[in-house]
Amino acid sequence: ARQHGDPEVVMRALASFGLALAVTITAGTAGPAYADQREDFLAGKTNDCPNCDLRQVNRKRGDLTNANLAGANLTEANFHDARLMGANLTGAILVGANMNKADLRNAKLAGADMTDVMIYGARLTQADLSNAKMTRVIARTADLTRAKFIGADLSETDLRQTRMALADFTGATLMRSWMYESQMRGVNFTRANLTGAGMAIADLNQANFTEAIVVEVDLRKSSIREATVAKADFSRSSMRQADTAMTSFDGVRLSGTTMPDGTILPQ
Repeated sequence: ARQHGDPEVVMRALASFGLALAVTITAGTAGPAYADQREDFLAGKTNDCPNCDLRQVNRKRGDLTNANLAGANLTEANFHDARLMGANLTGAILVGANMNKADLRNAKLAGADMTDVMIYGARLTQADLSNAKMTRVIARTADLTRAKFIGADLSETDLRQTRMALADFTGATLMRSWMYESQMRGVNFTRANLTGAGMAIADLNQANFTEAIVVEVDLRKSSIREATVAKADFSRSSMRQADTAMTSFDGVRLSGTTMPDGTILPQ
C-alpha cells in the first residue's frame, strides 16, 4: 500500500482539493454576481442591467450610450438630458419616465411601454419605437426624423412642433394626437389611424396616407402637396385653406369633408 508521503498520493489529493475548491467558488459567486448587477448599475459601475428593477432610478444627465436595459422596469425613472444613443430599451417599462431633452438617437425602444413619458425636446433620430405603447406622451419639439413607429400606439400624444421628416408610422394609432405646426415631410402614415388628430399648419408635403383613417382630422392651413392618399378615408376632416397642389383625391372617401376652398362635401 502507498504511504501518505508518496508523491503520487499527494498529487492526487491536491488535484481533488483544487477541483472541490473551484466548484465551491463558482457555486458561491454565480448568484451574487447576477444579483449585484443592479447595485453596480446604481453605483455607475456598469450601463448594462437588462430585466432589472430600476423604478425611479435617477440618471439625470448621465452617459448611458449603448446601454443594455432591455426589459428593465424603469417606471418614473429620471433620464432628463441623459445620453442614451444606441441604448437597448427593447420591451422596457418606462411609464411616467422623464426623458426630456434626452439623446436617444438610434435607440431601440421596440415594444416598450412609454405611457405618460415626457420626451420634450428629446432627440430620437432613427430610433426604433415599433409596437411601443406611447399613449399620452409629451413629445413637443422633439426630433423624430426617420424614427420608426410601426404599429405603435400614440393615442392622445402631444407631437406639436416636432420634426419627424421621413418617420414611419405604418399601422400606427395616433387617435386624438396633436401634431400642429410639425414638420412631417415624407412621413409614412400607411394604414395608420389618425381619427380626431390635430394636424393644422403642418408640413405634410409628400406624406403617404395610403389606406389611412384620417377621419375628423384638423388639417387647416397645412401643406399637403404631392401627397399619396390612395384609398384613404378623409371623412369629416377639415382642409380649409390647405395647400393640396399636385395631390389627387380621386378614389378617396371625402364624406362631409371641408375642402381647401371652404366647400363642405355631402355625407
